Amino acid sequence: IKIVFRSTWGNIIYSEDLSILTEKVRSNNHLKDNIFSELQVTGKLQENKYNDLYLFSEQTVLFDQNGDIRWYLDKEDLTVIYAQLRNGNIIIESNKEEVWYHARYFYEISMMWEIIQKYDVDNYIHHEIIELSNLNLLASSSSQAFSSMADPVYRSDTIVEIDRSTGEVLKELDLNTILPGIRPINPTYKSVPHPWKFEGAFDTSTWNWVHINSLYEDGGDIIVSLRHLSMVISIDWETQTLNWVFSHNVHDYNWLEEYTLDMNTENENRTEFLFPLAQHTATITSEWNLLIFDNGTNRDEIMWKEKEKQYSRILEYSIDKENKKIELMSSY
Repeated sequence: IKIVFRSTWGNIIYSEDLSILTEKVRSNNHLKDNIFSELQVTGKLQENKYNDLYLFSEQTVLFDQNGDIRWYLDKEDLTVIYAQLRNGNIIIESNKEEVWYHARYFYEISMMWEIIQKYDVDNYIHHEIIELSNLNLLASSSSQAFSSMADPVYRSDTIVEIDRSTGEVLKELDLNTILPGIRPINPTYKSVPHPWKFEGAFDTSTWNWVHINSLYEDGGDIIVSLRHLSMVISIDWETQTLNWVFSHNVHDYNWLEEYTLDMNTENENRTEFLFPLAQHTATITSEWNLLIFDNGTNRDEIMWKEKEKQYSRILEYSIDKENKKIELMSSY
């Protein structure tokens, strides 16, 4: 560790390198002994990114680009890290009153484990909490309250903006209001076919009809990944209206056509499927391209091939928002 003392004018008055021997990282229910046993660093980022820390969301550790653990949390009730904020603090959920991956409580904590703020969301949060440019928090939630995954209520289908200082929900959006007619009406748990008309539904419960699994702020818009629809959408967060929709299967809902990004599928040199399936983590790159982690779930049932190898991939698309066009640039 390098300690540096600077004057008011930024001049270095004194500096010293210190070596600190820490205890061995202890394993617990959430931090496993072998978490990094198979982690291999194959490349490094630019030098100016050297101090960045990275995380595995369900392991309460932060590590550097060498794969070395630089921070970890040893508290049994704080289990999933969502993000590191601009101020260096951590957003982490509590497993108290948790319903599977839905958490009622989450915290902002300092790197020294100090609790800065506790948040209580009635309909729970799940999968994603991000810091907005206005410093409020945006989280995926549910439109109805529940206490068990067997409760016949709609879930994982709502976005909420939370006041950073007070914890008050300032704004919420039930996706059924901007995707009407897609959410099933009074589905029977574990028996009704998935509302989208393709083989290989991703969930036996249509109560979990969209399954929001990522949020990303793109200027005044929010990019949302809807896993169970294999769909990515862009929402104007101020007006709560659709900007565009990206999915391989929108033909059942004609009203979506005016929002749909059109993909050129006529290139015969393309051998891979051009669209994501049950995707995760839809973000915008520094080049303004759309980057998606494609889980590839049920690829063999959805693609035109009878037997298709199951695999995941990263997809990068260029988007022409004005003309509603999209093109696959790279597949990794």
